Order: sequence, then C-alpha cells, then structure tokens
Amino acid sequence: GAAQRPYQPLPSSCALIDSQINGHTISRVTAHRKAASTGRVRFTVDGDDIPALARELARLLPGWPFSIGETSGEADIVISHAAGGYVVHTKIAGCDALPAIDLMDAGYQTTSALFLLAASTGPHQFVVHAGAVDVGCGLVAFAGDTHAGKSSLALHLAAAGRRIFGDDRIILSVPPVAPGRRATAMALGLARKVRLPLPQDFAPAAVAYARAHQVGQTVEDVVYLDAAPGEAAPFGERLPISALVLLDRRPDAVMAFEAVGAAETVRRLIGLTMGPHLTTQALLAALALLASTVPVLRLTAPNSCSAATAILTHDFTAVS
Repeated sequence: GAAQRPYQPLPSSCALIDSQINGHTISRVTAHRKAASTGRVRFTVDGDDIPALARELARLLPGWPFSIGETSGEADIVISHAAGGYVVHTKIAGCDALPAIDLMDAGYQTTSALFLLAASTGPHQFVVHAGAVDVGCGLVAFAGDTHAGKSSLALHLAAAGRRIFGDDRIILSVPPVAPGRRATAMALGLARKVRLPLPQDFAPAAVAYARAHQVGQTVEDVVYLDAAPGEAAPFGERLPISALVLLDRRPDAVMAFEAVGAAETVRRLIGLTMGPHLTTQALLAALALLASTVPVLRLTAPNSCSAATAILTHDFTAVS
C-alpha cells in the first residue's frame, strides 16, 4: 500500500477520477459539487474499469454529476486490482489500503474515502454513522450501530414530508465554544437506501414512498431511493444541530426518550465516528464538547415507525 501521509486539501470544488493504463492517464470522471469546500481529489484506476466505476459512483452519489475526459496529476486515491477484487489506496492515515471484493464494493469504499477527505478539510470535523432530519428548529441527528434502523427511520421521516440530510453518514463539525458558534451537520449527498423485504410494521405511507422512489435494481437485499427536488439536502449543505438522538431499537420496548450523559454519549459515538486526520485525543475532545453543548437523548422504540412518530411529535425546542 501507499505510505501514510496527512491529507492536504486542494483548492477546488470538484472531485476527479483518473484512469491510468500502462502508466498513462487516459480518462477521468469529474464530480462537481455545489456549496462544497472539500477540495479537489484525484483518483487513479488501474485497468479499464473507469466507466463501470463511474456508473457505480453515480448511483451511490446521485447529486454529483459525472463526465469523462482527460487529465493528469498525482492521485489522492488509487484503485488497483488485487487477488479476488480491488484495493482502494488513499492518503488517509490508517485507511491507506481499503479492500473491496468487487467493483460495487470498490465504489462504496471510494465514497467512504471521499467523505473522510471532505471531513479532513476542517480541524473540528469528522464523519459519523448517523442520519439527520430538519425539524424546523435545526437538525435532529440520529446515530446508531448497523441495523439500528437509521435508513428505515429516515424513510418514514421522508414519507412524512421532512427534509433529510442523510440516512447513513453525515459530517459533524464541533467548533470551540464561542458566541454564535454551534455544532453543525453537513449532508454528503449519499443515495438513501432501504433493505428488502420491507418489515411488516412499516407504516403504509413509508411503504408507498419506498415503492414510488425506488431506482434501479435491488442490489443484494438493498434498494436505493431517489428524492424529489427539495426532499433531500444536497452535498455540502449544513444546519445547526438541535439535538442528537441515540437509537435503541427493541421489539418489546415502550417508546420513550431519555436524557443521556456526556460519558455515555462519548462511549456510544466513538465506535461510530471516523476522523483519521484527528488524533485520538482531539476526537475524544470533540465528542465530549458535542455531548456538553448539544442535548443528547436516547430513543427506545420497537420499530422505525414508532421512532419516526416520536421524533415528529417531540418538542426539540424545549431541549435545544
């Protein structure tokens, strides 16, 4: 793998994907991003898989238009063939060689690298496995482990007419405490998804929404969803966070909110957070600051429909 080097953001607002064959760069894919301040990223693909990779990234990042052309220059991300699949090499410390079993997986790993590069452009930013919804007084971010129901919750909230800032990953920015400065979440423009078959406890409106917004074929057990104009925040849009909700889905649970202390918040979030450009001490300090400046609630609910109802009916102005 490539030697680990700290990433230095480049002054541009587009991402470039270079295809390198026999040592010569012959094509690229450019992803322009409005309202973005994430820098310019170059990719090199070993082989002639660039069209397929472009299609995969266009599916995963529907808000980023792609085109093919020619370019040259040092690559920030290199995708190479390996036994049984691919390896996504990056300049990100600790993430310099991300294995991928196929091109679809390589596309997913590439988006992960893109988001980490985006987060690295700010000293107080990091990626979190979380979604977020605009509740009018700001964003409610909802975080949880895999299968905690983030995507299903976002689907129910979208079906209820709420604007979604993400259903899987967002970038949190937690600046030092100062008048007028608040923690914010940034949308990443990642395609929303839902697992099939839909659970029987899905609300009828959510089922209808999923059917109406399904795009393309099912990939394994996942279907991707599109969004009408205004339904989903584009890449780079930020809003202040009014509350952070930690999801706790239990089939036999009674729906309830409960305040969460700073220590538990940090403990729950540390495993969901990615910020390899930050030291462990800096990341822990940022999470502690987030926990002390943003109200944190545990939401226990039996399913995503109940969780959505709880968020839609809760008065977050009373806790922000």
